[in-house]
Amino acid sequence: MKVCFQNNFGRFAAVSTIRIYLILCLIFSSLCTGISLADISYYDAKSVFGDSKYLQDLYIEEIWLDVLNSYNISPEGVVIVVSPEKYPGIGYGLSMINFRGTVYVVEPDPSCLNEILARYRELIPNARIHGICNLLSQALSELPSNADILVAGHILEDMILEKSFSAEYLKETFTKKMSSENIEAIQLQTAFLRADKKMSDRMHNEVRTEWNINIEKLNPKLVIINWSKHREIFDNNESSFSNIIKNIIRDLNASDKMPLIVEQRLYARGQNPDNWYFNRRTGISKESLCQTLPKSVDRLGSKIFVTMDAYPVDPKKAFVAYVQNDLLHLFNGKPSDENQARDFISRNLLLSLDPADGIPGAPPVKVYVDRQADPMNMSLTENLGSGRAAYYGDRFNLKGIGKTVLAVSKDVIHSNGILDMVGGLKEMICSNVLQTNIRTGASSVLSVIDMKKQVEVPWVKQKVPGCLLIRLDDHGELDRPVHLFYRNEPVSGDRLRRFAARLGMQDAEKFIERVLHGGWSAGNVSLDAHLIDYDTVFAVHGRAPQWSYRPNWLSDFFGLEDLGQKELMKAVADHPINGDSVSLAELYKIFDKTRKNQLEQRFLDLVGVNLVEFNKHFLVHSPEIESLVQRFFNLSMKMYPNFKATAAWDKENICLSVYDFSRFFRYYPIVRKNGNCDDKTALGLIRNPHGKMKKSKETEEGGMPDDIENSLTKDFVVSSDAELKELDKQVLEFIRDYEKLLVSIDEKLPESSAENLLRAYVVNEERTYMIPIPANEIIVGLTMYYKAGKITSQQFSDFIQLIVEVSNRIPQFDAQGRCQSDARLYLNAYTTNLISRDGFYQPRLTFLHTPQMSETAQKLLKEIENRNAENHNENSIINSEDNPAMSNVKPTIYPAKNSVENSSDEFSQKLHSSLWQVKIGDVMYTCDVQREGRRTHITGPKLPLKNLIIDPIEPHFFSGNKEVKLKPVICPKDLKNAI
Repeated sequence: MKVCFQNNFGRFAAVSTIRIYLILCLIFSSLCTGISLADISYYDAKSVFGDSKYLQDLYIEEIWLDVLNSYNISPEGVVIVVSPEKYPGIGYGLSMINFRGTVYVVEPDPSCLNEILARYRELIPNARIHGICNLLSQALSELPSNADILVAGHILEDMILEKSFSAEYLKETFTKKMSSENIEAIQLQTAFLRADKKMSDRMHNEVRTEWNINIEKLNPKLVIINWSKHREIFDNNESSFSNIIKNIIRDLNASDKMPLIVEQRLYARGQNPDNWYFNRRTGISKESLCQTLPKSVDRLGSKIFVTMDAYPVDPKKAFVAYVQNDLLHLFNGKPSDENQARDFISRNLLLSLDPADGIPGAPPVKVYVDRQADPMNMSLTENLGSGRAAYYGDRFNLKGIGKTVLAVSKDVIHSNGILDMVGGLKEMICSNVLQTNIRTGASSVLSVIDMKKQVEVPWVKQKVPGCLLIRLDDHGELDRPVHLFYRNEPVSGDRLRRFAARLGMQDAEKFIERVLHGGWSAGNVSLDAHLIDYDTVFAVHGRAPQWSYRPNWLSDFFGLEDLGQKELMKAVADHPINGDSVSLAELYKIFDKTRKNQLEQRFLDLVGVNLVEFNKHFLVHSPEIESLVQRFFNLSMKMYPNFKATAAWDKENICLSVYDFSRFFRYYPIVRKNGNCDDKTALGLIRNPHGKMKKSKETEEGGMPDDIENSLTKDFVVSSDAELKELDKQVLEFIRDYEKLLVSIDEKLPESSAENLLRAYVVNEERTYMIPIPANEIIVGLTMYYKAGKITSQQFSDFIQLIVEVSNRIPQFDAQGRCQSDARLYLNAYTTNLISRDGFYQPRLTFLHTPQMSETAQKLLKEIENRNAENHNENSIINSEDNPAMSNVKPTIYPAKNSVENSSDEFSQKLHSSLWQVKIGDVMYTCDVQREGRRTHITGPKLPLKNLIIDPIEPHFFSGNKEVKLKPVICPKDLKNAI
């Protein structure tokens, strides 16, 4: 067992969460040096970051995320937490990987256990969480073997206590507040241990032996164990407890069974670190979050900011059009529901810099506007900093709040303080999807607010609603290089190395996830490579070079944005902030290495494998994987000479890529499962079915410069059938090696093949509603429908949330182990396929409904009433004589109107009382009806998954004997005639 052992860090280790920060130091060191975590023996964090306690908050989630990713902890794995601290620790990291597996929490104190369980359930609501109120030795029979990770708090101390006192005494001690008598007894036992070396040695041997037995039984892939000095119970000298623990750790060092990270803490005098963290993060009320200084001021320094007065807006003059209420779930120790979140936002965050918008007589509040500087002259458009955004309270950033004092540009668009609803919605969708899907993250958006003002925009003649966007800046997601440039103070070399590493990871993430940044700068990426601002961010078809801002620079093209990231690193290296004179060559080396490693790891996500299981038998960074990934990258970038189609919104953009690897990764496992996949079939799967050998010139905005066109032609363009034929040979070689990988996985992990197939199908689906067309048309269309009152405000909000949901490409399993995929959105409804692990799918139609029904819902409700009157006999709808395929299918019996569970509105009740069918080809099938919140699902039968690839047939849903016609969401030129 290899051990990572940290020394005391003095004052810097004053808070209990420092044990997590130590892991960051290890990870950061490994990124910069290439040394594995388990090989590092010491890392002096204080010499790098100084005494700044804000780093605890800044990195707490990301540190755990790095640990989980470094050891490939599965989102569906098993985590055991023993004797934990009250703060949720690893729970933050698990929340960032959308953990859906199982967590066991072992804690003998029932009140403490209940508090811990509540915190974990808030953080990871999709996980199965079990509490075991006992000591570890008594809980072993209830714990699984082969856990992914064991996180142990004060476990070694508890084990020593267990050896020293009776079980009854300990139970009494753990189930009530520790009295002076309890403390006295434990201190006395400590004194006995110090005085009796023989007793101390026996205790050491017994605890070490029991620990090894426990670990052998649980068999975790990773162990994180904490070694701390207790506050009240033990004296401040080197007690026997500490000596025993140190000796046990030294013994563990001789073992090599599994990775072990040991954390040592030292508390500051007179400070309770648990309370410090609790008060800092979750103990305060939501309202007090708005009354504190922004954490960004603490991180970046006050000279970055200028204060302005902002005026509370009457909630009646604004509408919270969208809220991601789970982003408030940590406050007050319990989740906020949607109504509570809307109420909090309406009362606290509706602000404007224009006094005319304020409530008469209401006193203004202080907001903080950040100054910026950009030596690259790319991100500010002559402004002096944020022109329409300000920080407010602990972590809120309000974009669209009005024109700031730093908005001095002569360009009206960049200095009017306005954010329109369409731009705000697009930013929210991108942010809240990519915050989890791109592993380097983004700034989450809490809310989009309709300020009930109509504003002019350059892309449409009609005015659109203006909006206020509430972004969250929890841990520096909005801290940018432009802030460092303005501050003009030396930054440690290690901080710049981390920046390079994170940029490399982000670049790999964008390529894997098919996301185009489109207009990089020093102002739209954080210091930890979170994406910021989304004017030019889109999902793309294929992976060929394409652009969304201008075709004037190769570094703005998909797949080539690493050129821009290196320009940014050069600006950082050449600036006075580079106080340690880190060489540009070193930053490039770190960037390239982390980018390569991240590509190889995330490539396996596209394959669909569970990385934890994969690592039992294979190496992620093997020569075989490296070769596959390099060829995947090179062949993905091949394009036809249709330069006009390189514009991401061009109607022929879908035809640009020669090969569509996501389509191949998605379909190939299904085809091979259903028979041999010969070269012709495999090539047909990987070739872009929309691809055309078409030549064209780029004509927008003055055309593509010749040097850009020549560069693309030289490296990526396939301009003849002869070239295509030669490339096809390389593709077939890739497919054969890819097949070898799948065969190896099937041999070593036969039980995982079905789930791998499901994962590959879900992960590789296109993000239809983040691709410029139809994404922009749908967002504009919805906004115009909402503006005209043709859809209700609740329906508008639900639909926007739905776009975020269906754009997520991390598999989300329901209670029956199915994943939603292939979503198509319509007004007031959407269709999906439910993909199951057993190789089947179910077509599903889902209605969104609210107490205030839209016109679409009312019309459908009337139709259902008429059909029920005409078809009062359910069995007459499905006649086995007329339809032999249905002769063995029993019609589903639906509950009466007044017995539908949780049906609070007439529309839902009518949906349940109607008989539903789905037509696939010439066959009609009965459907199940299920209510879920404000949605009603009409779900068809289980059908072979291969049907979605081989001769796919669009399902048609029927209520009674009449097909339901669903209206598409369009961008109407004439709204009155479009409805």
